[in-house]
Amino acid sequence: MENTRLVAKLDLLRQRLTALSPGLLALSGGLDSRVLAHLAWSWELEFRAVHVRGPHVPPAETAYALAWAASLGKTLEILDVDPLAHEGVCVNDKTRCYHCKKAMFQSLGALAERLDLSCMIEGSQASDATVYRPGRQALAELGIVSPMAEVDLFKPELRAIARSTGMADPEQAARPCLLTRLEYGLRPTQDMLARLAACEAELAVMGLLDFRLRMHRDGRAVLQVSMTEAGLAERLTRPISEALQRHDLGYAELLVTGSVSGYFDI
Repeated sequence: MENTRLVAKLDLLRQRLTALSPGLLALSGGLDSRVLAHLAWSWELEFRAVHVRGPHVPPAETAYALAWAASLGKTLEILDVDPLAHEGVCVNDKTRCYHCKKAMFQSLGALAERLDLSCMIEGSQASDATVYRPGRQALAELGIVSPMAEVDLFKPELRAIARSTGMADPEQAARPCLLTRLEYGLRPTQDMLARLAACEAELAVMGLLDFRLRMHRDGRAVLQVSMTEAGLAERLTRPISEALQRHDLGYAELLVTGSVSGYFDI
């Protein structure tokens, strides 16, 4: 990709965000939404950043988002939303992400209305259109704007932007919603999600970065790691097993894959 092409996309993004300001910015704490917030703030545009907290969000992700915003002298508001209160989420079929996104952004919309903000933006980017993302339909129905996707910015470009602007953790690994760890048809509970989040947090402390702990309907657990993590995961067999036992998750089969995304969508 030519640098001039990226500069042109950034110019279009700045124009689009300027036109949308003031508004509410949904900040999950992942790389995509952080880049969006980072650029909006660096361009001194008026966007109120809000982070959705709930049983589907690992506490470590919420802590990371808060710490990152604070490091920039920015306030990140917290909005508590429980997607498990919605049967469409608990049924946990292939439309789960649609129902979850709808629940979250309806709550964000109610907050935006109270704050008299007419526009809501979020961090989807062009790469998201190439994979299974049923939540995109909910965003479209609710009129949520995805400005980085609109100007055709892809994930590698976001990492390049993060690096060139000095943004912290430009190689941040994706850590999607905890519900993605569950096989379709497995009904989620707050306790199950909390145990998954706690165990994954322990594995991250051990040094694993690009991994997911998957749960099947038959009770099987699978520790999915990328090829670059395989050696470390094998060396950590015993402490990983002990962590799983501590969180009542049983034994996990080690599965090495090129990508750790979309495991249950294949």
